[in-house]
Amino acid sequence: MGLISKSDFAPFFLLRGPHLQTIWAAKFRRKPVTKSIEWEQLELDDGDFLELVWMKNPNRPTVVILPGLEGNFYTSTYAACLMRTLYHQNLQGVLVHSRGCGRKVNRLPRSYHAGDIDDLESAIQFISKKISEFPAAIVGYSLGGNVLLRWLGLTQPNLLQTAVAVSVPFDLSASSDYLSRGFSRCYQNYLLRSMRLKLLEKTKALGSFLPIKDINSLKSFRLFDDAITAPLHGFSGVEDYYRKTSCIDILPEIGTNTLIIHALDDPFLPPEAVPSIDRLSDSTTLELSSYGGHVGFVGALKNGNLHYWLEDRITSHIHSIL
Repeated sequence: MGLISKSDFAPFFLLRGPHLQTIWAAKFRRKPVTKSIEWEQLELDDGDFLELVWMKNPNRPTVVILPGLEGNFYTSTYAACLMRTLYHQNLQGVLVHSRGCGRKVNRLPRSYHAGDIDDLESAIQFISKKISEFPAAIVGYSLGGNVLLRWLGLTQPNLLQTAVAVSVPFDLSASSDYLSRGFSRCYQNYLLRSMRLKLLEKTKALGSFLPIKDINSLKSFRLFDDAITAPLHGFSGVEDYYRKTSCIDILPEIGTNTLIIHALDDPFLPPEAVPSIDRLSDSTTLELSSYGGHVGFVGALKNGNLHYWLEDRITSHIHSIL
């Protein structure tokens, strides 16, 4: 049995609500000026590829970053900000894009999904050869956090020193339903728009590969995953996909030192879907805060500026283990 602890995160008083936290961090936070980044393409055994972005800091411990659904180095401010923070704290960051989420459309009809640990394993092996050692830590956000936790439980990577998962949709069915209600539908609509455009771009390049008459009719994650994600990746339907790829049931198997950071007001997941202590392995700490939204955690003023607490918490944890 693991540990559930109370976070010390305190939100900026004008951004206390879950949507203010989520939207401010995603849309209003200034993106860092990132020089000295290096893109690299990893060729996969099935003929497709992944795109990696390095912020190199030679001879320093390497931290792998997994963004969330549709996450990209240019659009996911949280990823670029973490890479900058890692660099300034004498760590090296490398961001692993999911298939088709980098600068190029992926080559195959298949894309990526919430349980796709094979691509992560390929990336880890590639990175390990590049740096001549296993990465010291891995950080996964949202859907990337779900993939990370599944990978930890299923592969038991004994050379990894620690992992951090942030704002994880532990139960994909519950998350999908929650994102179809109230204001949370705005996040669903935003992400689905990107997913539909990417699918249209791919079918333009590859030709039609699924019997979809009207892609614009897929107005919820559940409908999209049933019509697109599940059949493309070998699942019998959306419930089969959600059941087999949610990380909730694999959490007890995790043997790596793991910190999970989650806000109880996360608009992507109902609070009752957050795992209880008996679901956690001995090596896992679930750190809960009352506020923070989804990958938000915009804190009170510090030196006259908003304090983006999340990067400090992630890096302090990594340094405490290394």
